[in-house]
Amino acid sequence: MDKATLQFMPKEANRSIRKKNKYLPYLALFMLIFFAGCNSGSDSDSFDCPLLNDDVSWLSFGDYVFKNSGRDSTARNILSNCGWHVHNNHNGGVGNTLQIASPGEEIILVWAFNSFRAFRVSEGWRGQTERGISIGDDVFDLYRLYPGFTTDDGSVHWLDNGGDVRVRVESGLDGIITEITAGFYFRE
Repeated sequence: MDKATLQFMPKEANRSIRKKNKYLPYLALFMLIFFAGCNSGSDSDSFDCPLLNDDVSWLSFGDYVFKNSGRDSTARNILSNCGWHVHNNHNGGVGNTLQIASPGEEIILVWAFNSFRAFRVSEGWRGQTERGISIGDDVFDLYRLYPGFTTDDGSVHWLDNGGDVRVRVESGLDGIITEITAGFYFRE
């Protein structure tokens, strides 16, 4: 190689390196957004175990909202990390719901179609509804606070708006609320 070629190559090589490096900031930004975005919305984001004193609405249990609280893997996280168990062999899969229960079965949460869809609470649950109904309250308070309820026999009380709200409340013969089930796809 002659002296002119040697002088030319470092400049050309330098220009080539600069040309390749001008895309590095864009590549780094893309990778940052891609990998950060891949984790957002995952079932492990801000995972908390459901608690006996979590409050409910007819469309949620604590922080778990119907159709918006993760896939079946969320329920499996609860099973693995919170001491819960599968309820009545409803372990998910085609044609079956995934139902998980707290250790004393005071709370049962239901996943169907890979989404949180229902809950049932009974004696031992210490939360309340958004209007203040708890297990152990008088059914007359239920009717006062939720006038849309109906009953067939005095011990099973229904609220169904024909859409996304379906609630079943059971009471004893004394009119004391013993169980609240909200949502769809709960199976005994």
